[in-house]
Amino acid sequence: MKLKAILAALALALLSAGIRAETPSQELRFGLRATPESWPEVVRVLAAKPADGSNPLGLTLSIPRTWAEAPDWEALDRTVSAARAAKVLLCVTTELPADPGDRRNLTYLATLSEHVGEGVDALGLAMSQDQIESALRDDPDRLALTLKELTVALRGKSRARVLIGDVTPEDLPLMEPLYARDFRAYVEGYTSSSTDPTGEPSSEVVQFLQSYHLGAPLLLHLPRVEKPIAAQLLVLLAASRDVVTTDVEAADIEGTWTALLDLRARLRPAMGPGFSVQAMAVEDASGPRIDIGLINLLDADAMVQGLVMVPRIAASPKGTVDVKLPTGDVSDPVIYPLPSGAEVPVGYTADQKKGITVLRVPWEGRPAILFFNRLKTGTVGLDTASVSTAYRLPVEIILARHQAVQEAQDIFLDNYARDAQVDYHFKLPGGTGSLDVTFKNSFFFEKGLGARWVQNQFLINGVAWKGKKIPELPIVEPDKVNTLPLALTLGHSYTYKYVKDEAVEGRECFVVEFFPLPDATGSLYSGRVWIAKDDYAKIRMSVRQTGLQEPMVSNDEVDTYEPYDVGGGKTYWLLSRVRGQQIFSVLGQNVFAEREITFGPPRVNVPTFKEEVAQAEASDKPILQETDKGLKYLVKGKDGERRLQMEPKTGRLFAVGGFYYDKSLSYPLPLVGVNYFDYNWRKSKTQVNLLVAGAVNSLSASKMDILPKVDGSLTAVLFAIPFEDRFYPAGVEDQAQRLKVLREFAFAGLGWRVNQFSKLSLNFDVRYYHYARTGKTADGFELPKSHVDLGVGLSYDVAWRGWSASLEGARHHRSSWEVWGIPGQRADVSKFRDYDTWSLALSKAFYLPKFQKISAGVKWLDGRDLDRFSRYQFSYLGRESLSGFAGSGVRFDRGAIATLAYQFNVANVVRFGVTLDQARVQPVKDLGLWQNHTGLGLNAGVAGPWQTYWTLDAGYAVKSDIPAVRRDYTVALLVLKLW
Repeated sequence: MKLKAILAALALALLSAGIRAETPSQELRFGLRATPESWPEVVRVLAAKPADGSNPLGLTLSIPRTWAEAPDWEALDRTVSAARAAKVLLCVTTELPADPGDRRNLTYLATLSEHVGEGVDALGLAMSQDQIESALRDDPDRLALTLKELTVALRGKSRARVLIGDVTPEDLPLMEPLYARDFRAYVEGYTSSSTDPTGEPSSEVVQFLQSYHLGAPLLLHLPRVEKPIAAQLLVLLAASRDVVTTDVEAADIEGTWTALLDLRARLRPAMGPGFSVQAMAVEDASGPRIDIGLINLLDADAMVQGLVMVPRIAASPKGTVDVKLPTGDVSDPVIYPLPSGAEVPVGYTADQKKGITVLRVPWEGRPAILFFNRLKTGTVGLDTASVSTAYRLPVEIILARHQAVQEAQDIFLDNYARDAQVDYHFKLPGGTGSLDVTFKNSFFFEKGLGARWVQNQFLINGVAWKGKKIPELPIVEPDKVNTLPLALTLGHSYTYKYVKDEAVEGRECFVVEFFPLPDATGSLYSGRVWIAKDDYAKIRMSVRQTGLQEPMVSNDEVDTYEPYDVGGGKTYWLLSRVRGQQIFSVLGQNVFAEREITFGPPRVNVPTFKEEVAQAEASDKPILQETDKGLKYLVKGKDGERRLQMEPKTGRLFAVGGFYYDKSLSYPLPLVGVNYFDYNWRKSKTQVNLLVAGAVNSLSASKMDILPKVDGSLTAVLFAIPFEDRFYPAGVEDQAQRLKVLREFAFAGLGWRVNQFSKLSLNFDVRYYHYARTGKTADGFELPKSHVDLGVGLSYDVAWRGWSASLEGARHHRSSWEVWGIPGQRADVSKFRDYDTWSLALSKAFYLPKFQKISAGVKWLDGRDLDRFSRYQFSYLGRESLSGFAGSGVRFDRGAIATLAYQFNVANVVRFGVTLDQARVQPVKDLGLWQNHTGLGLNAGVAGPWQTYWTLDAGYAVKSDIPAVRRDYTVALLVLKLW
């Protein structure tokens, strides 16, 4: 066998193994070609004379442009059904009904693919030179994209090979630029009608394709024949030129089909062009017979050789001819006269010593095929090939096959509707508390317009909002990605790499990694996609978004897709679940959000789709519309019309009411006021929050990207009243040292976003402390001097896959720190003027069905040179929080706090939660004494009237090594009203 034929066969075999392993393997593929006017006759013939499924004959249905412009799908369906029943290798080729760039072509090709179905072996797209020449001259990139779109639409969900043609020598210069644009991945072969007068293929076309697409089959459309035997000879002649895939159009359909069936039956599946031994001479008693030509065929596996004997003149003399072979290991020669003669044994003489065999062939002056066996002796038949590595389908082909599946779906998917629940869980790194927000939506998708989210219900911590209208809250969805990975686009935004094979969701998949190209701009994805091996559907995609706009810092998600049977024999792969993590920069803090979107079953191509959308738009429900700039509110105007709000309102005003009480207060602390938050104050990309609540007031401002990846923030917290501070030497309170402390705080920070998951911050804080006596303070007690505490430190926080952690450290300096305390117990306190603190926190939350949540966390707090007023103390909020112990006055140098919390709701009306805290702390490092404290927290939340939300939080000191603080409690009631 010739080397180039071996290479081509090997490449084709490997490609076929990855694409259509169920197709019977044949070295020669040939069959009948039929245009629509002859299809009825073809149907009749196929019913009468089916093919052999183990060694099938081919049938090409050739569709001209006139048929494509007004397709008769019923006629095609009948012919395809007949072909499938007859077990033929079916190929369907078509011309385009419109100019190549017309989008209607895609619908036609996808519809054609749907009608042909899974049983087709090959699908061909025929384009004329005139159609592609002007497009290539104007924009070769656009032409390459157009051809890719056409081929993926034609392939659809079938496993068919896609062929492109009709290739002529004049087309070759036009095709060359396409190969620099990944064209090979979208076609498996080519078609051509270019033959010389004898029916041989154009050598220019064959050589060009072998140079640019080695291994790609060429389906040669042989000329129309009048006689069946001519069809046989043209097929065999093409094989002698290494063109092994052919079809022929015939005037006599039944006779030609019968002749080709007979030829197919004579040729074993593994028989193709080649020879194991070449005839030395064909002669008779009068001398050499130059009027007889030979075409060599070989089944290399079984070592059966065929010699096609063809008369070169019209009146080739009859008689017995001798075919001399330079070998003695020949047996069982037979001859079959064409087109369908009976087998005739051939006599022969084999001389093993001389290495010569003479076959005495009865020659009737007509074409015939001579077969003989070669004995596997010596080196004959012992050639072997070894494969050192398993074949791996190139990533370009994997993507092209997926694009075909996706395109076949997208073309017919006009709209769909489904339920969609979106859950957000917001928390600070290292903390166990979270704000859980849920939207229950009706999701509408319409081709050309994108997605709409109609918000039917809003829940806070699992409690349904009772207001007449769902508030229009800031949109926290990520920006729209400029170019999606895997999509067919004019330019290239991504590079792709095969990673491995892996099973996900019960499917064996190719895992493909993708990255934005260095010169790609805008918001893009990097990540991995899992594409099913059997049908090239997208099963899962894990992505990380780049180029995000503030305040979003990162967006990572895992998208899962599922098949949905929508009736009519159609199955659509649609997004079923999204799980991910987002990080926002809010007032200088990284706010970590876990997001989950769960979709219900879709209703596809809904007849009443527009009516349902119009009904939603007529309601007062908030609607989010997908745009090129991301999701935007579709706001209802006074005239009832919905309009996109491209510049949303960025400020929100809340009324705040309630009270707080712990043991450090003489009476419940009232909270009455307002809170204003603006995430883009005066369009300066500055975040501002102002709380005015009487006893507690705060002002915060922050700005992202004051330098690349650097944000800055400033916060001031002002208290109007002091808090009592207790002191427990040896675990017993010394009331003579009870004080009142008024605290005021100011914080500033510069944060550098190390990556999308973490931030390193340089923190500055200024604290003012003013000390005063209580009614129980000893008369001789020397108060600490009021002073300013200056702190500078570093913090690092990270959030990943539901885990969050924070690490903090700070150095503090007091503006003054002099001797204080009871006479006789005063000591030098200068060493405590400067002190250090550091802490580490780790937490994880688990979200269960029906708005249940379990969260756990642990914190370690430590320091150096700490005294009574710089030591840690349990608080209501923050890193030192311990249920029931806020305001107790318990202080410590170092220790750990572990938290376990469970929350649930009842009928989406009331939210309940229980928290168990355990602390093990060391009051004074040098003394070595450790204390245990256990707190229990109970909380509830409910949506009230007039767009309010009420929360009640109570803490109880269950157990403590300090008896005086046992059974302490805290109570907080907070009411928020949104305006």
